[in-house]
Amino acid sequence: MREFFNYQSPYRTNIFLDLNLYERIIPLIGIVIIIYLIYKYRESFRRNKELDKRFRYLMAILLLLVYSSHYILRFALYGFDTIILPFHLCGIAMAFAIFLLFTNNKAIYSFVLMTGVLGSIISFINPIIGYDSSYYRYYQFFIAHGILFITPLYYFIVYKWYPGKKDLLKGYWILQGLALFMIIFNYFMGTDFMF
Repeated sequence: MREFFNYQSPYRTNIFLDLNLYERIIPLIGIVIIIYLIYKYRESFRRNKELDKRFRYLMAILLLLVYSSHYILRFALYGFDTIILPFHLCGIAMAFAIFLLFTNNKAIYSFVLMTGVLGSIISFINPIIGYDSSYYRYYQFFIAHGILFITPLYYFIVYKWYPGKKDLLKGYWILQGLALFMIIFNYFMGTDFMF
């Protein structure tokens, strides 16, 4: 069981385990099924505010747990180290997604839509996690990125939040501000955040 929770960074150990085809495809099938069910029952979510709230809170709590566990396990191994900072794009987007799911704050929706969907797609295409399905990190990665992908689509499908040009520009400029900060941070700290 202890080996299951092995959370050493493959970037520090230089040991990367490759995922087989099933380990790549099965999480994607699960995500597609969830999105299909959201679409199929979208009117139920719209009519039943309690169902909507429970589903959003369930996703938020699950995302918060897997998101937090990543940093707790890394902190347990490395203490205060740059490796535990939540500065990767998907990590930042996950924090915003948790806030969005709890608050329905439309102001951050466009940012979560842009970074959550695009960041998750890139992560699914090229998952650089270093662990296969015999490790917790595999499940943490796919659950967190799956919820990050589903969250803005849930609002798109159920709430009919269609971003306008102004919303997309706002999300774009937030992303550019974060990128500028990370360029400066990476330069001075010798890190590679926000890849």
